[in-house]
Amino acid sequence: DRRLQEQQQRQWDDRRDVYRIRLRRGEGLRAAIRGTAGTDMNLMLWRPGVRRLGPATSPRLLAARSTGPGATESVSSRAPATGWYFVQVSMREEGAGGYSLRLDRS
Repeated sequence: DRRLQEQQQRQWDDRRDVYRIRLRRGEGLRAAIRGTAGTDMNLMLWRPGVRRLGPATSPRLLAARSTGPGATESVSSRAPATGWYFVQVSMREEGAGGYSLRLDRS
């Protein structure tokens, strides 16, 4: 059981950050975020092929999402193909605080 654990402490200066991670076919990934109390954090995991994130991004490239209310969110997914996947962290309000992101491979 291989595990990668990363933690990122950031102070928000915009509403979206994106992290790239290479996964092999069949490899699992769990991403978890803890934001500043009172913030509304969201996580999305995008499959390979994403060129730009925005309203026109194809929903078929979305592997997992967690968009419930609150400062703590997580998503899990197993890679159907080898490639670069993208973890998107977003919040409703710009400059609302920092967060900690943890990525676990399995």
